[in-house]
Amino acid sequence: ECFSLPVTAIGEKVFYMFAYLKSIRLPARLREIGRAAFAGCSDLTKIDFPMTLESVAQEAFVKSGLTSVFFPVNVVSVGEHAFFGCSDLEKVRFMGKDAAIGPGAFAKCALTDIVLPENLTELQSEVLRENRRLAALHIPKTVEAVWEYALADTGLISIEIPEAVEVIAEGAFANSPRLESLSFGSNVREIGPSPLSFCPN
Repeated sequence: ECFSLPVTAIGEKVFYMFAYLKSIRLPARLREIGRAAFAGCSDLTKIDFPMTLESVAQEAFVKSGLTSVFFPVNVVSVGEHAFFGCSDLEKVRFMGKDAAIGPGAFAKCALTDIVLPENLTELQSEVLRENRRLAALHIPKTVEAVWEYALADTGLISIEIPEAVEVIAEGAFANSPRLESLSFGSNVREIGPSPLSFCPN
């Protein structure tokens, strides 16, 4: 427990590969969680972020044992591959409106439910790739681009692309065997190669 310490940042790889770490109480003034800080903490199933948290760096929780994650309103950045390979992670909630989410941030998880930031502008490459249990997703109306393989290998049944989207990149929805319908607005000006490859339905 480090709740009483005046710590505002947890640095790179501080708890890296602490496979036996089962619980931690974060400092009340914490603003940043560094790169790979909790990567490989496979026994860590729950973590409560303080309201002061602003950023989670790349690979911060790679292959950890987390089952759900709730980001407080002050979080503005979740880095590349931050939660990659969290095979027990089912639920994610962003309480704030303006967070940016890096490429592959939630790839290869077990998501069944995710609430994205209301003002999100991009679905970065591979951001939700290989979430095969994810059957439904609300894409914020502010999203302007769906990048490479952003929603590939999912369990999505239907996808409604907001009117603001201009770019749908390569393989954006590929290999989604349950996908039955896709709709998008008149602002789309570019569709990359094979966005629906291996989507038999």
